[in-house]
Amino acid sequence: MIPILLTALVTSVATADDWASPVEVEVRSADGTFSARIVPGRRGSTAHLTMPDGELRTFELRNEHAPVDVLLLDGGTLLAFDEWHSLGLGPVLTVYDNDGDVRLTRTLEQLMPGVDLDRISRSVSSRWWRKTPLESEVAPDPKPKTVLVTLWDENKLAIDIASGVGKVVSVDVPDDPDRLLNRAESMPDDKGVEALALLDRALSIDPRHLRSLEARAGLQHRLEKHADVADQLGPIVAELVAEPPPDHGYSVANLAVSLSESLVELGKPQDAEKALRSVLFVEPSYQRPVDVLARMLHEQGRDDEVDALLKRWLDQAPTGYRDMMIADAGRIYLNQQRLEAARDTFLLLYSADSVSMMHAYIELAKLHEKLGDAALAIAVHEQLVSYYKSAGEGAFAHYLKESREALARLK
Repeated sequence: MIPILLTALVTSVATADDWASPVEVEVRSADGTFSARIVPGRRGSTAHLTMPDGELRTFELRNEHAPVDVLLLDGGTLLAFDEWHSLGLGPVLTVYDNDGDVRLTRTLEQLMPGVDLDRISRSVSSRWWRKTPLESEVAPDPKPKTVLVTLWDENKLAIDIASGVGKVVSVDVPDDPDRLLNRAESMPDDKGVEALALLDRALSIDPRHLRSLEARAGLQHRLEKHADVADQLGPIVAELVAEPPPDHGYSVANLAVSLSESLVELGKPQDAEKALRSVLFVEPSYQRPVDVLARMLHEQGRDDEVDALLKRWLDQAPTGYRDMMIADAGRIYLNQQRLEAARDTFLLLYSADSVSMMHAYIELAKLHEKLGDAALAIAVHEQLVSYYKSAGEGAFAHYLKESREALARLK
């Protein structure tokens, strides 16, 4: 392993697909002699690089919006990682000399040839190939410089900055629950036993590491070890419900859902229902335990209780979350094929004057058509067409096409 020096790094990114707008970022080289400000604009971003003698050099970056992370090396070489809103897709690395000239640009496929990139976690917008914010190390002296980037699985990608050639370097995972979890979650399905050992190691360090408990339960489900899940999670969920840890309501709810699923497999539906009801309002806006319980009740022919459950859930909606929760309730009814209940729920969001939640309006239009209300379906589709046009047809081309086809069919 080459000797390394931890480098300065400052940018951050939201997780999953919740992307805020890019903001101005300032970075310094490890030796402190160079600094750079990255300023996002309406189109693209500008780098303002300050040289050791105070000279200011300004140049445009190639990003459509902004890089997700930037790194400034000794000597003023600037590394821009990924494109805002689409991490891991398209160019993931662009290297600029200190005069703004582009030395090289690389896609993930070019940096990691021969690596099974399908193992990388995906979301609607991105391919999460590395840690965010960027975690990097730089060799202190050798020429050409090598930058090591921590990957999604806690291994390193060694990038030769002169040639743009990347090489994956395997590393041992330290006794850190978060890193052990990352390695476990990155392992292929046929390595379930090895992944389980990593999660057990994480939990031996922190028995209440909730994300590791979630991952372990999911893995045990795959391995059909439902009795183990029930034995482990039963007392833990009860303890967490009694004293929910701050800011971890989602994890507590997910653990209860995992427990309930195993209890159902063990032939204990009443215990499963009890586990779900215990966490319904641990995270009041969270739809997953409500969805699972509603499905369980529906399968048992208890639709009146589904209605009461969803009414109670919506009645306690936190400020700012009610519309989202109404849409979730509509989808729960839709998944149960209770079309009239779904329509009536989506109608709670409807206004003839504006489109507030596009996807709810789309579902409402489809439900009107399925229930034989062609005139109402036409009205909603016409409203959607106007919305798509005003918002920019290009961004909504697929949905615009769907609504126009529906209007042609209905008229």
